[in-house]
Amino acid sequence: MRLVFSALLLVSCISLTGQKKVLIEKFTNFSCGTCPNGTLLLQELEAENPDVIWVLHHKPVGWTDNELENDQSVTLWNDLNGPGNPTAMFNRVPKGNGLVSTMSSWRTELEKQLTTPYYAQIAITEVLFNQENRLLEFDVAISFDDIPTSKDFAISAFVIEDQVESMEQHSYFNNVPGHPLEGKGDIIWNYKHSNAVRAILDEPWGSNTVIPTEPVVGETYLSSYSYQIPASYDVNNMKLVALISNKDDLSILNREVYNSTQVVLSEIGITSAEELANTVDIVISPNPASQFVNFSLSELPQSISIYNSEGRAIVTSVPADLHHSIELSSLAPGTYLVKLQFSDKLQVRKLSIVR
Repeated sequence: MRLVFSALLLVSCISLTGQKKVLIEKFTNFSCGTCPNGTLLLQELEAENPDVIWVLHHKPVGWTDNELENDQSVTLWNDLNGPGNPTAMFNRVPKGNGLVSTMSSWRTELEKQLTTPYYAQIAITEVLFNQENRLLEFDVAISFDDIPTSKDFAISAFVIEDQVESMEQHSYFNNVPGHPLEGKGDIIWNYKHSNAVRAILDEPWGSNTVIPTEPVVGETYLSSYSYQIPASYDVNNMKLVALISNKDDLSILNREVYNSTQVVLSEIGITSAEELANTVDIVISPNPASQFVNFSLSELPQSISIYNSEGRAIVTSVPADLHHSIELSSLAPGTYLVKLQFSDKLQVRKLSIVR
C-alpha cells in the first residue's frame, strides 16, 4: 500500500538538535553537464558523515524556463553573482571574497566546518499536514547554548522535494568508462533531481520575528510556517530544512549559518487513513521514562523504533511477546517518536525521556 499523510496528522518532535550540522547549498541547473557529478559527490559526502545536510538551488539558464526554479533561490544566486556551476556554500562561511566553492574544494570545506563549534540548537516541530487542502504547517524551535558576537539573526525554512523527474539533465559523463553516468546519455531525459529547493518560506536570506537582539541562553524561540504543497509535488519525497544564521544586510560575507536541521516527511509519522483507523491497544510506561520503557500490546509488532527530532531511527527493537522493554540509558533527555510497525499498519506514539 502506498503511504500518504492522513488528514490532520499531528507529529511532535521537540527534542532540539544538540549537534552542529553542516548545510551545503549547491547551485545547479539542468543545462550544466558537470552538475550531475556534483550531486554524486554530495551524496558521497553525506554517506560518509551523518552531520551533512545538502540541498540544490536551481539557477536560471537564461534561454528557457526551468521548472525547478523558485524566486527565492534565484535571488540568492543573483546576490552571490557566483562563477559558473556547480558551486556550493558551506554554512554560508566566506571563502575569499565570496561564499561559494567549486567542486575541487568541497571535501576540504566540509572538513573545516565539521570542526567548528555551534551556538544554537534547532528543531522542526509540530508538523501538521492536511491531505484535503495540502496545507503543511510546522514550527522551527531555536535555543542558544552560547550567544554569537553578532546580534542580527535570521531563520530560514526550505521545502525540499527529492527524486523529481522534471527537467532533462545534460551530462558530460556518458562516455566516461566506469563513471556511474556512463551510458545514460549526453542528455538524461528521465534524470531524477535530488533535494531540490522548491520554496524558501521567508525572505531569501531568512527573516526574524521571534529572536531578540539579546536572546537568553536556554530559552526556546518558535517561528511558525505554512505552505500549500502544489498537487504536482510528491509528499512522500519531501523534506523540510531549517536553519539559524547571521544576517548582515550590508555584507553578504557576514551571513554564517549557526546550525541547521532537516526532517523527512515520510519518516515522522506518515501513514494511511486506513492504517490510522486500524489502531492497536498500546500502553507505554513509564512515560516520561528514564532508564527503561515498557510496552504492553494487544498485537505483536514486527519492530519498535525510537526516532529523534531529525526523523532518524536511533533504537530499533524486535519484540518477542506482547510485553517488551527497551533500555534508554544511552538516549539524551527530550521528546521522541516511537513507531510500532505491524504487518498491515504503522502506529506512532510520543515518548519523553527525563533524568
